[in-house]
Formats: sequence, C-alpha cells, structure tokens
Amino acid sequence: MYKNYTLPASNRGRKVCIDLDLPAGAGPFPVVVFLHGFKGFKDWGHFPAVAAAFAQAGLACCRCNFSHNGTSPETPDRFTDLEGFAENNYSREQEDCRLLMDWLLHHEPLQGLINPEAIYLLGHSRGGAMAILFARTEPRIRKLVTWAAVADLESRMALRQHRYWRDKGVIYTYNSRTEQHMPMHYQFYLDYMANKEAFDVKAAAASLDIPWLIVHGVRDESVKIDEGRLLNSLNPGAQLMEVKQAGHTFGVSHPFLGELPDAAAKVLKATTDFFKGK
Repeated sequence: MYKNYTLPASNRGRKVCIDLDLPAGAGPFPVVVFLHGFKGFKDWGHFPAVAAAFAQAGLACCRCNFSHNGTSPETPDRFTDLEGFAENNYSREQEDCRLLMDWLLHHEPLQGLINPEAIYLLGHSRGGAMAILFARTEPRIRKLVTWAAVADLESRMALRQHRYWRDKGVIYTYNSRTEQHMPMHYQFYLDYMANKEAFDVKAAAASLDIPWLIVHGVRDESVKIDEGRLLNSLNPGAQLMEVKQAGHTFGVSHPFLGELPDAAAKVLKATTDFFKGK
C-alpha cells in the first residue's frame, strides 16, 4: 500500500497526495480511482474503510487529495493550506485527474499490478461531477460510479455575488465542521467562465457510453435527489440507485466511528458489485 505518496502538481509547487490500497496477490488488478468532493479529502469519514473493502474484494483503490483542496501532504486530513484552497478551480482538479491516471499507468513499480483495461472511477458530491467530466475526456475509464453527484456546477458559482467577488477578489465559504471561513479567489470564477463548455456536467453526462451507476440519497440535504434523477434522465442507459432515508454521506460523519450505517453499507455493496460485474 502507498500511504500519503505525493505527485508534483502542474502549478504553484503543490502536490497531489495519494493512498493506493492493493489486494493481496500478484495482479494485475482492476483499480478504482476515488475523487472526494468540495471541502473533502481522501481520509474523510469512511473513505479509508471503503478502499480497504475494495481491496478485500480484489479491487485496487487509489484515493487522492486534490492538489488545491486545502490540505497538505504533512496534514492530509486538515485544512492547513487555505491559500491553496483559494487558488483551486475545476481546471486544476481535472489536471490532477490526468496526473493520477498517468501515474497509475506508467509508475514502474505498478507495472503488472494495475490492469490498464480495467480502470474505474468513483466520485462523491463535487467529486462526482469531476468524475463525469473526466470520464468524457478519458477513454481508458471503463466504468463510473457517482455518489450524490452534482449535476450543475454553474448553480453553485455564487453568480449573484459576482460583482462583490470581482471587487473584493475573494469570497469565503464556511466549513461548519471545522469552523473555518475558507477563501475562494476570483480566479475560480474566471476559470469557470473561460471553460464553461468543458465544465458542462449535463452535456458530459449525456455523452457517456460506459457502464454508470448513479447513487443518491433520497433525503440528501446538500445535493438534492433531483440532481441524481436529472443525470439519469440525460443518460437513460445509466443505473439509478435511490437510497431511502439517506442523506448526502449515507449516514456517515467525520471522524468515522468504525461501523458503517445501513445506508452506507448498502451503497458500498452495490458499488463493489457494480465494479465486479455482478
């Protein structure tokens, strides 16, 4: 297993921090690339337990902290790099996905361990949107699962605050768990506007022709179930799993106490079975 392994990102000297869980045996193994969401990180909640469960099922799992998610390699589970968070944008997260893909396929110690014909993608919340966008441009992705995925990035762009954002150069998003006011520089808006077509999640969803499982909690308080249903309507070939009585994280909180709630266990089993072809 690789733990807090780092890859140099393409800008500002920051790094993508990686955990790679490998099954027992010689390989080659299918690999699940797991993308966290907004104000998330690879070690949030039950994500390490999910990776361990995948490995037990014969699936390698590669989780990453995006290079500008606000953590650092020294503090991978705390937001200690707020300047990095302020400089994050969708382009950088897509670049990080590309970097991760290249590492999995070309890192010499992984040759023979990773099956290049069985690379799968899993994203939660905004990470689900990033997974949909990346799957559209990366033909080596063979299966996709999204958990509580965002279907419309523009609706979350604080456009009503555009003039204030432009004039001040920064707005803040509050993290209720850590009680931090996390900055977002105006470059985030500029990057989105310059690449609107590339960041159209709905168009990307409609274009996908790979097996796709859409998982969404019916009581999701952050990304409404309507967004999961919209994604499915745009891509009727995808499977939609609506999880009753479940919210945005399927009953899990951070820190994780070690026992999966029923909803999270159900989601994990369905996801594992989907990737295993059951």
